[in-house]
Amino acid sequence: SLAEKIFGDLYDRRYRLRSDEEIIEDIKFRQAIVNNKNGYTEQEILELINTPKEELFRISPEDFHKFEQWKHNQSQMAQQVVQEEYKELVTPQELLTRLCIYSPEMLELARRRFRGTRIYEYLRYIPHDFAEYPYVEAIIRRAKNNIIAYLSQTDGYNCDRWYEQSTTVIGGITKNDRPITIVVRPSDRGQVILFYKEEFDALEYPETELWVDNDIRQEIITLGRVLKNTGINRIPL
Repeated sequence: SLAEKIFGDLYDRRYRLRSDEEIIEDIKFRQAIVNNKNGYTEQEILELINTPKEELFRISPEDFHKFEQWKHNQSQMAQQVVQEEYKELVTPQELLTRLCIYSPEMLELARRRFRGTRIYEYLRYIPHDFAEYPYVEAIIRRAKNNIIAYLSQTDGYNCDRWYEQSTTVIGGITKNDRPITIVVRPSDRGQVILFYKEEFDALEYPETELWVDNDIRQEIITLGRVLKNTGINRIPL
């Protein structure tokens, strides 16, 4: 080339005239291209770059129909996976009851907490103005009142000064004259899903008990029962 003839050796070492920052940016750019999420090979990328824009954006009615059909099939498959994974969750009301969600703010918190999981795939279809929030709130209140009433009649417990630390965490209770904390959950659907930070923080301490209520029976959930029902046999320390 003309530049090669004029500058000679300088032309052969032209890359040394570039700053470290420019070289690093080039490396990052190439890595982003090679590691693209769509799985394009370098050869395919070169072909795309060398294809006129007019051809890239030109699509026949037949191809467009195939693309729309593909999107529809993908959507159907995703819904089937969700339904199969949570076939026991008949209604959004049941899922929100298990999670103890009774407001749009709590729903959004759960979506962030479970993003990337099957639960999120179910939660994202529940509208913020869901009509069953009051029902879930009433169920939580009922469970709380039933458990307090039960413990008040149980030897060793004193609930005269109980108070709410959070929606599902209760303080001010003593057991054999020692202060304890209670995590309360309704168990109407045969399952609870813990996710509130306050619950996990409380359950880290040995003075905390997990109680559930289904409006018929109030019972404590012990570590042994959790291990037995979930099949967990390895605990990271």
